[in-house]
Amino acid sequence: MAKELYKDIEKVFVSPYGSFTISRLNYEDLMIPMIAEELSDEQMQKLVDEINLSMRADYSDEELGWLQKYRDLGAENGLTPEQLNFADKMSEIEFMYFETCARKFGMRYWEDLGKDEYNELQKELEYAA
Repeated sequence: MAKELYKDIEKVFVSPYGSFTISRLNYEDLMIPMIAEELSDEQMQKLVDEINLSMRADYSDEELGWLQKYRDLGAENGLTPEQLNFADKMSEIEFMYFETCARKFGMRYWEDLGKDEYNELQKELEYAA
């Protein structure tokens, strides 16, 4: 296969202001896994930057703070029930951007590969591990 693969799946890419982070492993762990190893570090950084821009276009800094508390602090987040509900809905939108932005940058789903391409890519990733 001619395409270069990037096997550092645990490397974390951080958006400006640290509001959003992603790793290749996040995409591999999806219910329908995506092939994040095909995106370079530069593409992954641009991807998290795009997610950040998309979310900041939709939400205020205060609302993004609610989302951060919702993600990081679990049940002990200090949010009101209304803020908690809003943050939950924001989390759904964040996931939508997580996936649609990845597709925009060319990330593919494993399930979309033909059998031969799937086997070849799996073999390359196992060989390199």
